[in-house]
Amino acid sequence: MQHVNADFDYFKAFARSIGWISNEELYALKSKHVALGGVGGTGGYYALTLARLGIEHFTLADFDSFELSNFNRQAGAFLDTLGKNKAETLAEMLSRINPNIKTRIFNLGVNEKNISAFLEGTNLYLNAMGFQSGDIQADIFDACRENNIPATSVVVPGFCASLINFHPQRISFNNYFKIKGLSREEQSIRLVAGHNPRLLMLRHYIVSDEPIRFKEYDGPVTPIPCITAAGLACTEVLRILLNRKNISWAPWSFQVDTYLKRFYKTWRPGGNSNPLQKFILYYLRKRLKLPRAPLFSSESP
Repeated sequence: MQHVNADFDYFKAFARSIGWISNEELYALKSKHVALGGVGGTGGYYALTLARLGIEHFTLADFDSFELSNFNRQAGAFLDTLGKNKAETLAEMLSRINPNIKTRIFNLGVNEKNISAFLEGTNLYLNAMGFQSGDIQADIFDACRENNIPATSVVVPGFCASLINFHPQRISFNNYFKIKGLSREEQSIRLVAGHNPRLLMLRHYIVSDEPIRFKEYDGPVTPIPCITAAGLACTEVLRILLNRKNISWAPWSFQVDTYLKRFYKTWRPGGNSNPLQKFILYYLRKRLKLPRAPLFSSESP
């Protein structure tokens, strides 16, 4: 989707960022291309925030359509978008921020056949897929690694936003989370624990474990961590795209919990195969009365 408006004053629209970024960096962001996998709960906020940072090139992928159950948290969920595809809806919302934004839309989602096309020309991949998409997430991160594309992944358990950056030449997504070939329930457990090794929500303030249903890929969620995640993720995207110093890559992760008013930076070498992480996974399964874990398989870095 492309809207060209020669009368749109890019500098005037986005110059208020200058001071925290330079004039040259603003125009550098203008030329960057970000691919977003999922534009529902967190992904919609990512897209809108990045557009307001001045980025003009996006690839948006989401096969889902807006429904009433999305209203408590999703940026594109309105009465007049019910039943509409999420990627198409967000593309239209982006064009209302900047009519010169160029968007490629994958309204059937991403699969093993179109991953290369999805990542074509992108400078960074931002993962906002649900836990039910473990296999395709692993495949996308593999492709990012093969094509030297940095990637950022965030989840929002409780009132917490948990982020990990993946460098194409450091520990891989798959070697960190170790989810390939596992059941979707087990993939969900490992994605939650791997992103959020402190399990702040279970330890401090969850009211009931009952709504957490990994087998149905469902669980409680509020809008608060989705908005927090946008600030956290888009800050990291800005820093990576502008080659800022001291970026922390996996096995480092970040957790910002607005309920507890806490920030954590956690180091887990080996990811889910780390002894501490195995204990976290054991605790999570026991707490939620889930099956015992399969053995970890050996994988490449």
